[in-house]
Amino acid sequence: MNRIILIGNGFDLAHDMKTSYRNFLDKYILEIKESIDRKKFNNEYFLYMDTLSFISKDEKKHSAPYPFCSMTNNPKLLEKVGLSEGFFYFRNEFIQSLFVEHSLEHWVDIENEYYDSLCKTIDYTDHEERAKDLNESFNSIKTRLRSYLLEQSKNAKAKKIHEKIFSPIDTSNLSKGAKEYFIRDLIRKIPPKDNRDAVKDFIRKELNHIKYDSPYFDLCTSDFEYAIQKFYEYFPDDRPGKLSEIDFNCIRTPREILFLNFNYTDTSDFYKASSTITNHIHGDLFDEKNPMVFGYGDTNNDCYKRIKKLKNPEFLKNIKSINYPNTENYNSLIHFIGSDLYQIFIMGHSCGKSDMSLLKTLFEHENCACIKVFYHKREGSDNYSEIVRNIALCFDDESLILERVVNKNLCEPLLDYSYSRQYV
Repeated sequence: MNRIILIGNGFDLAHDMKTSYRNFLDKYILEIKESIDRKKFNNEYFLYMDTLSFISKDEKKHSAPYPFCSMTNNPKLLEKVGLSEGFFYFRNEFIQSLFVEHSLEHWVDIENEYYDSLCKTIDYTDHEERAKDLNESFNSIKTRLRSYLLEQSKNAKAKKIHEKIFSPIDTSNLSKGAKEYFIRDLIRKIPPKDNRDAVKDFIRKELNHIKYDSPYFDLCTSDFEYAIQKFYEYFPDDRPGKLSEIDFNCIRTPREILFLNFNYTDTSDFYKASSTITNHIHGDLFDEKNPMVFGYGDTNNDCYKRIKKLKNPEFLKNIKSINYPNTENYNSLIHFIGSDLYQIFIMGHSCGKSDMSLLKTLFEHENCACIKVFYHKREGSDNYSEIVRNIALCFDDESLILERVVNKNLCEPLLDYSYSRQYV
């Protein structure tokens, strides 16, 4: 059995990196404020200007440089850039939505806001021009975000989650069918007691870690004679007929662990080992051959059906599934999940709709043995239920939700509470 560590933005946040979209927009707005303070654009009309927005002293006493310009004089937004009055103009409604949602202190999801704007664009007669303008502004955000994340990656610090990533397989987490297969497979491979070489090989390959109630015994030693002795104390000669399922809890670690990294950073490298591989499914900041896949990933909705009917490639530029073929990452993932049973450990991913199509493929696959949430623990609450609700939206078969999602009593926080307080 293999394991997939599904890594989202919360994983980077938990490693002391300010990588949320809100953090990114905070920095962008701070740069605007600093520019205004320096009076860099203090001329007859403008207090500030860049490719996405400008701030004017007066309303409409100038020629707007953007064809689909929108405006607000939202006092909270003006206050954030150090102004008591003025008019904030944006390249389009998408950029305005990011800034206004941010000023209202709501959670901002740039990819969802982009898709909502793309869907609204369909209804305009000049929809192709608007889609092109939207994509250009989205690409500008993407470029800024890449620079921001490169800077933030310098702040990453390893945390005490190694034991959670490499923990033995606990059969109480597995779906019924996966548990039965897992146990039958293990029993089938146990060699005869008198074949010492075969037993040694079995222990090396199949049982990376055995947990005994008394004493605990780590098979990462070279003393295989002792290992064999303890092994057959644990598994008596009449093993196939009388071993109970409880005997198999926590005695076998995954054959391979895949870090499925939805971020663009390399934070998972803190936990590299001989049994791990990494798939930067959405690109890698440090690899030019693996560019950022930044956009929207739910193609099972009415808006996407309307987009397909347009038969206009401009509307598909930032759909994730259209960009996956640019690298071998997606095909590698499909090969991995088809090769053996696998657990999914969710670490810092919200399982939101911007990645729904890919998550649906992972969660509903016949080899998926369980989905375990490592939730974010806040003071007095946590986000376990929120993540499970998002997981549920990925399933067409409701029965699979109950069968595969590990119940909260068997789950745990990604970080201990003392660390988790920094995870915001």
